[in-house]
Amino acid sequence: MNTFGLLRIADRNAIPVYDFKMIGKKAFCTEHAIAIDFQSIDSERESKRLLAEELGHVMSKALYPLSYCCDSLRCGNVKKMERKAKNCAIRLTVPLGELKTAIADGIDDNDIADRLDIELWELSEAIEFYKTKGLL
Repeated sequence: MNTFGLLRIADRNAIPVYDFKMIGKKAFCTEHAIAIDFQSIDSERESKRLLAEELGHVMSKALYPLSYCCDSLRCGNVKKMERKAKNCAIRLTVPLGELKTAIADGIDDNDIADRLDIELWELSEAIEFYKTKGLL
């Protein structure tokens, strides 16, 4: 899955994605929309990663007020919502079928990550996610 594919998913789900210039942040979302500063993004992989996570927040309703970030009593809620969005992002960017095929055909972890067009640490997260779910 690439950025264009993720933009199509956003479109199918009626989630507008805006190219929005930001300072100190590259992406954020609200309940019904995503803003990404595409000019500040360094690579296709970074673009895909940021869009997938923001889509994860919106699609899985893993949202929280910014004030929760500064509230130690709400820190657990923030971590839960971030984990929920990250898990959705993994399913979007590293579908299980593609991962299984890449593992079967791959020579080593670097080759598998390249075939999936993700970073090595993202491959590790995806494998851990699918193992935890009992799917791999």
